[in-house]
Amino acid sequence: MTQPCSTRVWATDRPGALYPERSHPAVTPPPLTGVCFSGGSTRSYAATVGHLRGLTESGLISRVGYISAVSGGAWAATPYTYYAGAAGSDAELLGQHQEPESVSAAALEVIASHELGYAATRDFGRALFVAQSADAVTPDRVWSNAVGQMFLEPFGLDDPAHPAGFTLNDDTAREIYQRNPQLRDTLRTTWSRSHRPYLLVHSTLNWPPDKPDAWPSQRVGFEYAPLGIGTAASHTLRSGTVRARVGGGFVEPFVFDGGPPRSDESCAIVEVGQPDRIFTLTDMVGASSAFTSPDRDPRSYPHADCWPVSGDAEPTLSSRQVFTDGGDIENYGLIPLLRRGVRGVVVFINSLWPLALDYDPTSWPEDLDMVAPSGRRLDPFLAPLFGAPSSQFPHNRVFSEADYPAVISGLQEAKRRGETVMTVTTHTVESNEWWGLEGGHEVTVCWVYGDRVDRWRDRLPPGLQASVREGQAGDPTGPFARFPHYLTRGQNPGALIQLTSPQVNLLAHLSSWNVVTNRDTLRTVLG
Repeated sequence: MTQPCSTRVWATDRPGALYPERSHPAVTPPPLTGVCFSGGSTRSYAATVGHLRGLTESGLISRVGYISAVSGGAWAATPYTYYAGAAGSDAELLGQHQEPESVSAAALEVIASHELGYAATRDFGRALFVAQSADAVTPDRVWSNAVGQMFLEPFGLDDPAHPAGFTLNDDTAREIYQRNPQLRDTLRTTWSRSHRPYLLVHSTLNWPPDKPDAWPSQRVGFEYAPLGIGTAASHTLRSGTVRARVGGGFVEPFVFDGGPPRSDESCAIVEVGQPDRIFTLTDMVGASSAFTSPDRDPRSYPHADCWPVSGDAEPTLSSRQVFTDGGDIENYGLIPLLRRGVRGVVVFINSLWPLALDYDPTSWPEDLDMVAPSGRRLDPFLAPLFGAPSSQFPHNRVFSEADYPAVISGLQEAKRRGETVMTVTTHTVESNEWWGLEGGHEVTVCWVYGDRVDRWRDRLPPGLQASVREGQAGDPTGPFARFPHYLTRGQNPGALIQLTSPQVNLLAHLSSWNVVTNRDTLRTVLG
């Protein structure tokens, strides 16, 4: 630690506690509406670009209070929120909405470097190799550095030589600088040229740091936002005689990975040790997407000092935590919105797996383990929200089991009709102690499942339509193989997660069309 600094602290493990964006004196609380962009690597990245385009084209983005994003969805949502590139407007950044008849093969080949979709066409394998080869990059920062180089650097948001922190806007930056003059001009603020919803990005805190086999039972959802980083619920995690207490609130991003805060108040300004290196957007998107694998050294995942927000004399016996992909615990970012009392939300599920029309939703799917079977019937992250037994997601029940069949049946019926695979349902939120969720309120959810849409496909020009049909066949081939369910890794030979410009553009066009075509329904949900 270099020197003390002054930070706002929010303690949220108590009744009636307020989140940073709802209690900061320089901030107008966002509306209680939101959109969720699921994880899913560059597949979800490209789809999220299209969804943002559609929300902007239809004028719905102004009704959105929160963007909640995981992994690949966060790769797109973060540069959208903090953009510092050459585009002068959202139309230049997101690309133009097009009806399927006007989509041409020649235009699909082109993505300008200032457009958000461009990053998904870059060579991530190369970025990862460069990060691994750099002597100054420690193992726990290799992944984040590569992700930052891939998805943030094209848009003016990743500069390893001059790392910058982040906050919400100019007003919150000035307020921080007044308390901490030594930080002046070191914080990024959200793009000010048009409305930006409040961004939530999610990762998973895993305990104990050196024992991945024990992680599934002791995983905690973790949040990064412009005003605060942390997790709302308080947890005591144990491994033998070692314990760690985490959570219970939020600290401002510029002090995360620094010294322990101390506060007995719901909202307070306290003094903490300033971290040796300021926490950046690159660190955030890296943690949100650090996928786990059995053969991976735990030291290669992102690490940070993470203290509980508490006035206890002995808050923890160990503070160094390991962070991995937000999809390791909840791949939509929906539960943190429910915890905030959001009343209307659109959940964009950009899944690897098509929704099976012959699946019976009156029984739980049998393939919820994350060793993906080839015959998976639907996205595995959905059923646990309704209480489906799952060793991977044992704490995620937030809705009644009785609500589940209506959600799946509604999605299946839309797919049978060849329309956007979406349905709108209303649920009473159930309490969930693990997530710090106090239930009892109603929420209206529009579930949008990224799947084939025959009505859109059949309006494409004949040549493109034939290519999409070829990619959706039982043995998918061609430039759009598996469209829109591109593989999370290895979609294209010799490329780790890289997509072609036509693959990115076509998926973004479909995703935008899904939003614009259903704008009236979405307007009601986001009303």
